[in-house]
Amino acid sequence: MFWRLQKVGSSTILSILMSYGYRYHYVPRRRARANSFCNMIGKCAQTHPLFNTTEGKGIPTSPRATKRSSQYILLDEIAQSIRFKVSLTHDICNFNSQIIHDSLPCAFEHGFPSNKTYSGGVKEIFMVREPLSRMVSIYYFWGELFKMEQSVRGHRRPERMDRLENNRQLLASPSSRRRPLLGATDWNKTVVGPLFTYHGQETTPPPTDIAMAFAHKFPLRRGFPGPSLSTSAFAGNPHDALNYMRNNEKMVTIVLERLDESLVVLRHFLGWSLADVVVTQPRKALSGHPKIKDWPQGAAQIMKAKLMNANEYEVYDTAHHQLNNRIKDLETKGVNVTGEVMLLKAIRHRVRNVRIPANCL
Repeated sequence: MFWRLQKVGSSTILSILMSYGYRYHYVPRRRARANSFCNMIGKCAQTHPLFNTTEGKGIPTSPRATKRSSQYILLDEIAQSIRFKVSLTHDICNFNSQIIHDSLPCAFEHGFPSNKTYSGGVKEIFMVREPLSRMVSIYYFWGELFKMEQSVRGHRRPERMDRLENNRQLLASPSSRRRPLLGATDWNKTVVGPLFTYHGQETTPPPTDIAMAFAHKFPLRRGFPGPSLSTSAFAGNPHDALNYMRNNEKMVTIVLERLDESLVVLRHFLGWSLADVVVTQPRKALSGHPKIKDWPQGAAQIMKAKLMNANEYEVYDTAHHQLNNRIKDLETKGVNVTGEVMLLKAIRHRVRNVRIPANCL
């Protein structure tokens, strides 16, 4: 189970898990509605005594979950009818972690409902990122989404005709599904989105007024969709989430800022070879944007205070602590973690230099 928050560098782990899955028939769960897998966990949990408490009550839903059309029902049914071994989608469950713990194996069963127990339990991966860096990434990612949506919705307005003309070829392309690609629009006007105001330029920091408004707005929320608080992935409150991280032997934490160490720990946790966690090019490495050091510092201070109050830094520190514990445990067993990190870097470097002969293309 990959507890996949948005904007933590999760696409790198996604690439690793997808690659492993296709090479070793480790089938990932088919994509369905938003939070579809959380809904399955909730259905498994309906007989759990904690389910009827205030904290654990209810099944997490997406905005489309109330539209019980046959199309959406079919997507869920197909996803759950095919036996799978890994969940990779952005599922943010936001209910009691004991329910998650008890019901996750059931949700992995083929042909829900089932009286069987998932063989060997379910291993869990949770990835985090320095909270302020994540907030900046959220600003640009969602801002570009707002810009893209306005590019589609506002094509009839005269003041947007020039920008639409620039995107005419993109919009007409069958592969684009009649919508421009993220970051493909070349206009730089301010966008008032549903979550916050975006200054419209991915390569520059926002002006002070927009940065301060974003900091005060603090768009992180419990559950999904939208930018989610990290504590709501597998728990109903911060205390619950922190206890789950500290006491769950089946969970490994990955810290983006310590990715190579994390990958070495991950490969031992999953019983893989070092080659299985080699990534030559992170999927989104080319979509750079200004960092928090480039932003107005007043906005940065406000965001940091809010992130601390929301326990985001405590989750981040706990992830570091859990990673350190796993490294110490491996070293106690005779694993040279530092040596494996160096070897991983060397393998990655050699793979990047591989050239495919022209006659093979």
